[in-house]
Amino acid sequence: MKKFDLEKQFEFYLEKVNLKKENLSEIQLQETKRAFYAGVAQMWRMFIEIGELKEENCDAVFNDIDDQLAIFWLDETISTDFRKNN
Repeated sequence: MKKFDLEKQFEFYLEKVNLKKENLSEIQLQETKRAFYAGVAQMWRMFIEIGELKEENCDAVFNDIDDQLAIFWLDETISTDFRKNN
């Protein structure tokens, strides 16, 4: 049994970016899944590097990552909403 199901996380990702498997071509689905797994793999490598930092530095790194992610999704949401309304 998997301790953490990446396929389930991929399904959640599709929901987050408002994609439905049935609306994607086979190639789009394959490339989207590859991009997702590549992102997870890169994040995993980042966690390994962060794990090697002194504990007091980890909070700052995690806060910085959290801020960058929030800004990215905010920008994406605003940009998408703006394009839809204009």
